[in-house]
Amino acid sequence: MTTPDGKFSWPVITRGVDLGEYAPEYACAVFQMWVNPPRLRLIGWEQLRLQVAELVRLEEQTATAESGADSLAQEARQERWREVYRAIADWWAEMWSKGPDPSSHWTPDEVETLIDRLTDTDPEAWGWLSTACVSRVHRYREEREKNSSAPPVSG
Repeated sequence: MTTPDGKFSWPVITRGVDLGEYAPEYACAVFQMWVNPPRLRLIGWEQLRLQVAELVRLEEQTATAESGADSLAQEARQERWREVYRAIADWWAEMWSKGPDPSSHWTPDEVETLIDRLTDTDPEAWGWLSTACVSRVHRYREEREKNSSAPPVSG
């Protein structure tokens, strides 16, 4: 691809991730995953995962502490969970909204609804979908999903 001035511009590339690979009942639920995002977007995902792990650790510590835990501390943790959850929804909405068909794009609210419904009705489905999507990015970045018939670039 080239820009009007004749220079190369990086296209946004998406690949479909079919939830039907997880369970046939979900066939045709295809998520168009942005597979060539800037590295900072991927770092953002890893940071969100670390924040979730830290919040889980804090919840586990609190559960083992005395039952009369400080209500202000509980409210602060709940607020932090809401912030991280929203950041996760924002991240997925961006990653699933780069495909050419605008009707397949996602809003953060739609992502939150999806996560809530999947974790409520089929708890393993969300983990499978998020892992499959991130794996698709890594496979693309590692050249396993590119046109292998292209000659190698030397020089």
